[in-house]
Amino acid sequence: MCMYDGDGPSVSSEVTRKARKVHKCGECGRDIHPGERYSYTWGKWEGDISVHKCCAHCEVLRAWLGDVCGGWIFGMVGEDFAEHARDYHRFDLWRLVAGQNRDWQHQRGPRAGQLMPLPRKPRNLNGRDAAALAQGGAALPSPA
Repeated sequence: MCMYDGDGPSVSSEVTRKARKVHKCGECGRDIHPGERYSYTWGKWEGDISVHKCCAHCEVLRAWLGDVCGGWIFGMVGEDFAEHARDYHRFDLWRLVAGQNRDWQHQRGPRAGQLMPLPRKPRNLNGRDAAALAQGGAALPSPA
């Protein structure tokens, strides 16, 4: 179910920064514009040093995966989160999958192209979610 297997970096550091120039989110791929907050993570995985940047919107998905799975895999947060939405048939999770697929921007109307408000972290899993997973239920369509 969860992609994260507990293998973390041997050394790491994470800070929240305010962008002074355009950066690319490593989870959704959208541009993080000057003035936006993002997380900057430096770490050493299996002997290799790498840096990961994540927009505040994708941080919400990471926080949820951290609570439910105990962690996440950099660059795979969207895929892991979508798998949970599919397995548990939860609309609140699907809304966040759709937001990430749209680069967290409004698509139509007077706010088209503007950044969506920062979403709240969804509730953690509970007994109803386990029952839905056990039953299987009707599969929901994958987001476009």
